[in-house]
Amino acid sequence: MIYGYKKDPEKKHHWLIDEEAASVVRLIYQMSVNGYGPAVIAAKLRDMKIECPSVYQAKHGINVNRADMTRPYDWASSSIAELIPKQEYLGHSVNLRHRKESYKDMPDDDGIREL
Repeated sequence: MIYGYKKDPEKKHHWLIDEEAASVVRLIYQMSVNGYGPAVIAAKLRDMKIECPSVYQAKHGINVNRADMTRPYDWASSSIAELIPKQEYLGHSVNLRHRKESYKDMPDDDGIREL
């Protein structure tokens, strides 16, 4: 599940904005726009005592086994660095993420694909 969104109970493949987590995502983007790097953003979130995504999701019944509840504010700079470029946060429609290989896409013995 993408941090900042929650599943729509009425539609299987539809997401709803989770306003509580979305406000943190907006804060992260604002800090990034203001020139802060992932390490500084992570430190600021720790200082502000904002729960990291795994703890937040565990408290809401998602990915319960991944959370270290002893360190609820332990934001990692790698988490921030992964979050910032996600297309889901930029308002883009993300389609066809998974693609099954077809025999038609396989190159011939000479390495050239026929049309």
